[in-house]
Amino acid sequence: MSSTVKGMDFYLNDADHKFDLTKFAPFKILLVDDDPVFRMTIKAMLKTGYDVKEVDSGEAAIDFLEHDNADLILLDLNMPGISGLQVLQHISQKKKNSEIPVIFLSAADDNEAISSAFQSGAVDYLTKPVKKYELIARVNTHLELRHRQLHLEDMVAERTAELLKANEELESAQTQLLQSEKMASIGQLAAGVAHEINNPVGYVASNLVSLSQYMNDIFSLVEKYEKYESSLDKSALAEIAVIKDDIDLDYLKSDINELLSETSDGISRVREIVLSLKEFSHVGENRWEIANIHEGIDSTLNIVHNEIKYKAVVTKNYGQIEDIQCIPSQLNQVFMNFLVNAAHAIEDNGEINITTSQQGDRVTIQISDNGCGIPKDKQAKIFDPFFTTKPVGKGTGLGLSLSYKIIEKHHGSIDLISEEGKGTTFIISLPVMQPESESEDA
Repeated sequence: MSSTVKGMDFYLNDADHKFDLTKFAPFKILLVDDDPVFRMTIKAMLKTGYDVKEVDSGEAAIDFLEHDNADLILLDLNMPGISGLQVLQHISQKKKNSEIPVIFLSAADDNEAISSAFQSGAVDYLTKPVKKYELIARVNTHLELRHRQLHLEDMVAERTAELLKANEELESAQTQLLQSEKMASIGQLAAGVAHEINNPVGYVASNLVSLSQYMNDIFSLVEKYEKYESSLDKSALAEIAVIKDDIDLDYLKSDINELLSETSDGISRVREIVLSLKEFSHVGENRWEIANIHEGIDSTLNIVHNEIKYKAVVTKNYGQIEDIQCIPSQLNQVFMNFLVNAAHAIEDNGEINITTSQQGDRVTIQISDNGCGIPKDKQAKIFDPFFTTKPVGKGTGLGLSLSYKIIEKHHGSIDLISEEGKGTTFIISLPVMQPESESEDA
């Protein structure tokens, strides 16, 4: 393949990479020679397609390279003062100039001079007088090699960056997979515990109903006895009065009813937690289905109740929203992460507000707290894997990253509004129905 730059032909035979030197033209060439006539001759040869900068000594060449750069150097071997070999030695010690190709120009054509030039790091050697076609051919060849090298370095740097990024993404994916598996294991354990608790809770609740009925029957019988107390003799009445006084019958009757009522409420609460635990875990149900968002939030609130109850009051502002197509267990995990984070952001007593609404075919869940807020310089990083603002040992930095991936999988979005010292709001937006591809899988 041939490319032309203002009269110069470059022959490129790389089938894999269409390397085009035209984008680098005109090339800056530094010509170093103490003979002004020779410099004028070389400039005339290179007048088309090159930007030739000329200096008349080694010292001037070194000074030029301190402040400027060149694509190639044409260097006289023997000059008064600093020789060409000394200039090349100086160039090789400077990192920014060490890769510039140097072609020596010299009247000396003996093997010793040529050998010294190449050993010093020159890429080529031309004897004076220099022929135009040979000079242009050598200059073009080394310019092409130089820019191919730069191109290759850029490609290597680009591929290295891609590999590093891919490796980071792989590590993140592996860690999140482990986190998901951990959550699944916890879900299985939770479901098993819920099942085991549900059975004794069931018969305790049933026994309480029976006990309450039995106590009512006993109190009815006691009332009948009290009705006919007056017909008993004085000794019997005195004995009954002592027993009543000992057991404080009036208080006992009222307190038993209260105890039964409180116990019944406690059992109902346990059953509610167990049902929420089962609802939250959804073991093995990582499939798309139509689910009620409010039920998912409520079950999650029951699960994280202990994390929140001493820190904040939860206010729910549920709007009229449709059931949506989702993977409920995954969304519950997202709600749990945001609610726990909200509780951790509140130092003493605060508020957590949950608001839902629907606009068109999208549902919005907004979770706000009046906690410490997130500094502006950290807001862009909160969804990055392993990033956390919590103290060491208090968080893995995976909760929000995993939540982001789950919402992304649901074709949704998460927006953040936070002000340091005033609180944070996460706004989750989800489609009511997933795209057709997801619907078919569901």
